[in-house]
Amino acid sequence: MPRDPVGYVTLGKTSSPGKAPRSATLGIIWRIGSSDCRRRWVYVLGAGGWRYYYAHLNDVATTLREGQRVTTSTVLGTVGDSGAAETTPPHLHFAVFERYDANGPYRFPALNPLPWLRDRT
Repeated sequence: MPRDPVGYVTLGKTSSPGKAPRSATLGIIWRIGSSDCRRRWVYVLGAGGWRYYYAHLNDVATTLREGQRVTTSTVLGTVGDSGAAETTPPHLHFAVFERYDANGPYRFPALNPLPWLRDRT
């Protein structure tokens, strides 16, 4: 699976628009937002403070709220081509970040989630 320079893994480079990614872990919705580059995105805060990031969503599920508990069956939104991906096929950027420290900086790059995903399939 392709990775970009900050460690995101691009999943479903040829996905059909509208596929519904689910949370990779039990946790809570930590942040929901948008930016020019990644457009619509969701962070799930998992056990031990690990952060799971999903970007280029065409839509975020209307039922999601920050602070909401999620399971691995919780739909986060729909795969798309939002933000800087508008000229590419629909896909999802997925990343796993080190434990969160509210007093410290974000830790980049993201961890390579492929071994983690393989261990859980």
